[in-house]
Amino acid sequence: MSSKKYNITQTVNYNGIEQKSSFSIYADIATVTSILSLLEGGISVTEQNLDLTDMSNSSKNVTSCKFVSSIDLKSKMPNGSINVYTRIRPYKGKIMFKKDIDESSIHRIFLKSFPFFQDHSLTPKNVEVSFFSLINH
Repeated sequence: MSSKKYNITQTVNYNGIEQKSSFSIYADIATVTSILSLLEGGISVTEQNLDLTDMSNSSKNVTSCKFVSSIDLKSKMPNGSINVYTRIRPYKGKIMFKKDIDESSIHRIFLKSFPFFQDHSLTPKNVEVSFFSLINH
């Protein structure tokens, strides 16, 4: 599949307070669609002139979700000499996943993705999800 850069914006009313989070991801459309199914709130996705937004059935009102500050994807080039790395993180705020999503769900999607612009056929060998705890902040 062909990977492209997509911009994803979430809008969530978390316990009555509106929060927005935006991040970019370099991925194929199947990976983007899979990630969207894990995210909380109203979602807007754009890729140049392509608009994947459908907020018609989205509820922005949320009382519980899982906050992620970043997702790191790592691999090696086929010749094994160069490590490749990409980080998915919001420009501001946190990525808000549905409360019942576990880390393995996120791993499964990204281990099948093609997120590296250096080699479009390369998949991650390692996925690290950094959860954010509201208790500590």
